[in-house]
Amino acid sequence: MEYYLPIIEQGVLMSKHVIRTTKAPSSQLYSQAIKANGFIFLSGQVAIDPTTGKLIEGSVEEEFQRVFDNIEAILEAAGAKLNHIVRVEIYLKEITDYSVINKLYLERMSFDPKPARHAMQVGGLPLNAKIEVTITAVENL
Repeated sequence: MEYYLPIIEQGVLMSKHVIRTTKAPSSQLYSQAIKANGFIFLSGQVAIDPTTGKLIEGSVEEEFQRVFDNIEAILEAAGAKLNHIVRVEIYLKEITDYSVINKLYLERMSFDPKPARHAMQVGGLPLNAKIEVTITAVENL
């Protein structure tokens, strides 16, 4: 589902579309994604099950799969797919999970060219998650 919000900035009409789906977790604190000027900006995703609204209990591998399921659902609501992604930011609770995440990442991101990406260990993540991923995509290829 998409909501259109016209914005006038410095006398120029710009468009900002709020992307929303029930197939991914949502919050009153942020939009799942914003589509603006040909880009789709997804909010950071942790492994929240959209049916329960709770972080899944499981390994970093299981969390990764849930995160990417959520990302795919939001991209689909925006009219895009994984191959529309141009930038990926991965935040890990434990850098020792880096090689495991890289293997799973290559399975999910099997297209070329790969998006620009960075990955890092952080001091903590929301809900004590093991991984958080933020995505920027383009509307049209």
